[in-house]
Amino acid sequence: MRLQNIVLSLTVCAGLFATEKTIQLPQPDTKGGKPLMEAITLRRTNRAYTGATISRQDLSDILYAAWGVNATDPRVLHTIPTAMNAQDPVIYVALPEGAYKYIPENNTLELVLAEDIRTRLDRRGTDMFAKSAAVVLIASNLDKLKRVQDKGVQIQFAHMHAGCISQDIYLVCAAKGLGTCVVYGINKENATTLLKLPENTIPLYGQPIGVMAK
Repeated sequence: MRLQNIVLSLTVCAGLFATEKTIQLPQPDTKGGKPLMEAITLRRTNRAYTGATISRQDLSDILYAAWGVNATDPRVLHTIPTAMNAQDPVIYVALPEGAYKYIPENNTLELVLAEDIRTRLDRRGTDMFAKSAAVVLIASNLDKLKRVQDKGVQIQFAHMHAGCISQDIYLVCAAKGLGTCVVYGINKENATTLLKLPENTIPLYGQPIGVMAK
């Protein structure tokens, strides 16, 4: 009986710590934070993190700023502009407990892979990814840019949109006292394979976020 109780306890504990398939993020705090001009003044690139976690509220605020839904009018649906209102960005986030796709319409994270892939997105093998609290992966669904027939122009638009997303992440991190760094040289092959990116969805940048090391 005692052995059965131990097995049952271990089973319950394993269930408690299982990777969540869907994470409902808290409502983003759209009224808080530092004044805009102060956040712009504080904006910095930081590459040294402690490895500490960040709260889900902070993660929600960051992802909302990156690609959240801020209006009911489909012409101005997201927190960044996109050429021809293509709405091509796709956001993933790698956390210690797994890799998720951000669903902006309901502010949730949907599990893609129940593994810690942060370091596998890092082409250079630095501590920046390993000690981050999260790595945001900015991708683009080029199918949504097909009104432009020139593939090179499609990719230019995709990078322009990703730049807007990256700067919004920088500003929220500055307002919260968190560190971040946009990285072009990510391992795009691993990103495509591990995140199961659909055909014509391309990874663009990685952006580690973390508690800054003193």
